[in-house]
Amino acid sequence: MKKSIVFLFVILPLSVFCQGKYTVSAGVGFPNLPRLTSVLFKNNNGYSSKGNGPYHIKVENRLNEWFGLGININYMDYQVSYVGEALDANGIKVPNNILVKSHNTALNIRANFHLLNNVENEKWDLYIGTGLGYKFGKFKVSSDYTEYTPTITLPSISPIGLEFTIGARYFVIPNLGIYAEIGPAKSFIQFGLSCRF
Repeated sequence: MKKSIVFLFVILPLSVFCQGKYTVSAGVGFPNLPRLTSVLFKNNNGYSSKGNGPYHIKVENRLNEWFGLGININYMDYQVSYVGEALDANGIKVPNNILVKSHNTALNIRANFHLLNNVENEKWDLYIGTGLGYKFGKFKVSSDYTEYTPTITLPSISPIGLEFTIGARYFVIPNLGIYAEIGPAKSFIQFGLSCRF
């Protein structure tokens, strides 16, 4: 929670310089979609799961009243731990602590199609956004007894990053506001702060 709060407020210092053509947004999303796969391990002893994000950073250049182009960076991580079994040097069954860790980042080119004219509507901005790019990350499994580390194979996932959201921004003051989006982008719901400059 603390990381999420810090993340949301990194944009605040930018508000001093904001004026209008570009929009920078920073937010957090729910749920952490890749972390949902951790339920596969839920029946194991000592199961626990935690994760961060997804976190979203967006920069958009509003090219005209109806269209904007920019870049999105989406990041998330999670880890799962549970206790399996192993045989020690004497052939006796002993607990084997297993740790599954993953992190993933997507860099997408983003196009926003705006539904309101920003000249006539200074406070509200409604838009449909779609993104295409590249995603990369790491997946690692480790355990106390290396020879008893389980082999976990994830479904083959394309390195192509995709997102499609419907969103709204509301500017409380001319240069600083809030935003919310729904749609697949490492999460189904996201919200945060937006700054125009």
